[in-house]
Amino acid sequence: MPHAARSVVRRRLAVGLVLALTCTGAAAWASVPTRTAQTGPSPVLLGGADRFAVLAGGTITNTGSTIVNGDLGGGVIAGFPPGTVNGSSMDATPPRSET
Repeated sequence: MPHAARSVVRRRLAVGLVLALTCTGAAAWASVPTRTAQTGPSPVLLGGADRFAVLAGGTITNTGSTIVNGDLGGGVIAGFPPGTVNGSSMDATPPRSET
């Protein structure tokens, strides 16, 4: 095979190799799974209770410098202060009868 013919064959092989690698790389890249943005669960509609930051059916006890941003409601509320409630505190303790 003459030298010029070998150059053409080598050039065609090189071009074919580049095209094959490019197509393979593109196919591999296209098969990589993409991540989609995820959102959290839908909010739970609590009606009139949605203003409460803490709402308990029993006792609420604070033991430190807790800051509650919203209303606080429960059976018995203890430990405020030293904790801070940025809202109202509503407990179910019946008022004391004055005798």
